[in-house]
Amino acid sequence: MFINAFPKQLKYDVEFVIEHIFLDSCYGERMLVASQNESWKLKNGENICFPYRIYLTDKIVDCGEFFSPSQEIIYHCIFSRSNNGYVREKHIAALLEAETPDWVIPYIIKICEEYVLKILKLVYDKLSKTDTLAYKEICSLNLQQFVKGYDRMISYWNEYYRNECCNLCDYIGKKLYEDCFGYTKAMLLDLKH
Repeated sequence: MFINAFPKQLKYDVEFVIEHIFLDSCYGERMLVASQNESWKLKNGENICFPYRIYLTDKIVDCGEFFSPSQEIIYHCIFSRSNNGYVREKHIAALLEAETPDWVIPYIIKICEEYVLKILKLVYDKLSKTDTLAYKEICSLNLQQFVKGYDRMISYWNEYYRNECCNLCDYIGKKLYEDCFGYTKAMLLDLKH
């Protein structure tokens, strides 16, 4: 399942990481349970396809003990899709601290359409202080997923945060999409044409 979630040249590293992940799901079965996959195009034209959610227990405390630097990033990407928000936050924080290859960017963008405010703030705090041109390029290459993610983020604001942040322009998710990822209303029009 995760072989296609990373660039082809990382196949050996992905296999190594998967071999060392304890494949006991958090529900006690010895299997990987994942919900729908999402495909993202990378700048080199290659597509990666990763699950929206995984249901695995994150049991490795220190990735550096087991993995090379690129394998660590793969591990963090896998667990950024965890069903547990605290696990997602931990691994997104690690990805934001690492040097981010282009193939990591879709994992970071994808988590920003979700409802965990603490994760949105974490990503915004980090990216708002850096050059996000690479993020904007990935978003442009994946306009349909990007606009869909923006709409989803807005629907979470409407459902969970509208009362405490009544002005959408002040919502951290909207700021993240516009300031760091380059979202504009024109993208929606581009998508319709």
